[in-house]
Amino acid sequence: MLKILNNREFDKIAIIFDSGVKNFRHDIYSEYKANRVTVPLDLINQLTLVDDVAKILSIPSFKVIGFEADDIIASIAVKAYSEGFSVEIVSSDKDLMQLVNDRIYLFDPSKDKVFMCEDVKEKFGVPPKMLTDLLTLTGDASDNIPGVHGIGPKTAAKLINQFGSIDSIISNADKILNAKQRESILGSVDKILISRDLVTLCLDVPIKVNIDDL
Repeated sequence: MLKILNNREFDKIAIIFDSGVKNFRHDIYSEYKANRVTVPLDLINQLTLVDDVAKILSIPSFKVIGFEADDIIASIAVKAYSEGFSVEIVSSDKDLMQLVNDRIYLFDPSKDKVFMCEDVKEKFGVPPKMLTDLLTLTGDASDNIPGVHGIGPKTAAKLINQFGSIDSIISNADKILNAKQRESILGSVDKILISRDLVTLCLDVPIKVNIDDL
């Protein structure tokens, strides 16, 4: 964290934490993240250290019961954007690339790379505004999000670029030329809708934050 603070320039900053308890996604899908192992003690200690450093440096930090850190980040980023700020999200989480636009960027410290709209499109084959649909189709094994069997990132990008959206893919599934892909889509509609709810970031987490105070 200190390396990022020293090497990146921020006018305002906030650190976001997961609450560590079940959230609304578990109500949607009880198996959500059911495959996750217990958080290692060393990681817990690292997060505690980050929290301590944030307090020492007077950096505001937030966590909200019932929501994930990604949702809080999304809500604050969208609020700051609406108030005219440019926002840099520091994370290696691909899910947050859904937020990237003309003034919201993502810095991935593991790659030392800033992702803008064109970078997201180059990485996934679709622009950020369509990334939710791509993640819906591919699912995410690490979070136990089902997705559609046999549909990987390249196929998902092809279908989204062809039909435009998840809803359009479902309603026009009979036009998918590949029989296996067509059958997978038609046989997974319920899973698709659940997956979309799981990967969609919440943009209105009930959190009181004044961007000017960050």
